[in-house]
Amino acid sequence: MYFSKSIMLKSVLFITMDGLTDPLGATQVIPYMEGLSDKGHTIRILSCEKPAKLALHGTTIAARLAIKGIHWDRIVYRSDFKIYSPWNNYRRLQNKAQSLVESFRPDLLHCRSYQAGIIGLIIRRKFGISFIFDMRGFWPEERVEGKIWNISNPLYRMVFNYFKKKEAEILREASAVVVLTYAAKEILSKFPYLVKVPIHVNPCCADTSKFTIKSQEESTQLRISLGISEKSFVLGYLGSVGTWYQTEEMLDFFKILSSKIPGAVFLFITPDKHEWIKSLAQKKNISVASIFTVSCPPHDVPTYLSLLKWGIFFIRPTFSKTGSSPTKLAEILSCGKPVIGNAGVGDVESIILKNKAGLVIYRFDQKHYEELARDVIAFPNNLPEYYREISVAQFDTSNGVLLYDEVYAGV
Repeated sequence: MYFSKSIMLKSVLFITMDGLTDPLGATQVIPYMEGLSDKGHTIRILSCEKPAKLALHGTTIAARLAIKGIHWDRIVYRSDFKIYSPWNNYRRLQNKAQSLVESFRPDLLHCRSYQAGIIGLIIRRKFGISFIFDMRGFWPEERVEGKIWNISNPLYRMVFNYFKKKEAEILREASAVVVLTYAAKEILSKFPYLVKVPIHVNPCCADTSKFTIKSQEESTQLRISLGISEKSFVLGYLGSVGTWYQTEEMLDFFKILSSKIPGAVFLFITPDKHEWIKSLAQKKNISVASIFTVSCPPHDVPTYLSLLKWGIFFIRPTFSKTGSSPTKLAEILSCGKPVIGNAGVGDVESIILKNKAGLVIYRFDQKHYEELARDVIAFPNNLPEYYREISVAQFDTSNGVLLYDEVYAGV
C-alpha cells in the first residue's frame, strides 16, 4: 500500500512508567524518540520520574528534547506506601494521559510495557485512538521469576492474574505489537487472538557512535591506572549483579579459565556490590588480586570495555527471559570484543552463533566450564572491527528508529 507523506507522519503520545532520567530512559527511550522526531513525527512523551533524578537531570533532558521539538510531560514517582504507591503512580499517569489525549488529540499512542499498555487500552476504548503495545518482555512472569511477586501469597497471585488477563486484552486490541526477540514473537504467534495483529521485533539497541573501539593509548593509560598488566587476559562483565545475573557461575567459569591462562583477571564494570563480588571470589578460592571492580560514568564505559579480551554474561534462563534482549551484548560487540553468553535468553544463542560473535554455554557445571575455557583459547583472533560491524548492522539505534517509523506508518 502506498502512503503519502501526510498519512505516514503521525502525532504520537509515548507513555512509559519508566523515567527518562533513569539510565534505561536515557538509552532505550530518548534516542528512539529523537530519531522519530527527526523523521517528521510529532512526539510527546509522558513518563513517571523519581524526584531526586528529576531534580538532577530534568532540566538538561527537557532542553535536549526541546531541541528536537519533543514536548515532555511527567508525573513524579511516589514511594510513600509500599502497596498503595504503585497503584497511585499508575492512576496519576492514566489521568494525565487522558488529559493529554483530550487536549493533544494524537493520532497514535505508543505504550511501553504493561502498565502503559493498560492505559492505551482504556484510551482506545474511550476515544477510539489506536495504540502500539511495545511489550518489551513477559513482565508478569518476570516479576514472579525474579521473586518480586510470591504467587503463593493470595494478593500477589491476584495481581499476577490481573495482569495476565489485561495482557490478553491488550494483545487483542493493539494495532501493533513490538517485542525484543524472535523467541518472544514465536511464542506470541501461537496465541489465536493475535492472528490479525502484526508482531514486530526490535531488540535493545546501542548508540554505536558512543560505544566505539578505543585507541591503544587510551586503553594503556586506563590499564596502568587500574594496575592491570598489559599481558593480562581480561575477562569482563558489564552491568548490575544479582537477581537475574549469575555472578557465582561466572566466577566458577573464571576460576577454570584462569587455571588455563595464568595471569587472567576478571573486570566487573558495575555500580553494585563490589565487596560482595570480592568476598564471593574469596569463598571460591579465587585470588582477590585477579578480581577488579569499577564503577564509572556512562561515557567512560567504552574505554573500560576496551581493556577486555572477552565479554561475558550469564543470565538465569527462565521463561520470561525468552523475551529479553541484553543491551550489554550490543555494547560489548560495538566496542570490538567477542562475547560469552548462555542459551535460553532471548535471541542470544542464535545471534552469537549465526554471526560467529563468540561462544555459548548450555549448562552451568564443571564439565561445560572446562569445554568453554578450551574453546575460548582456541577461538579465532578476529580484528575488533569484525565484532563492531555485527553490532552496527543489527543493534544500532538507527535500526530501531526505522522499525518504529515503519510501525507508525502501518497503523
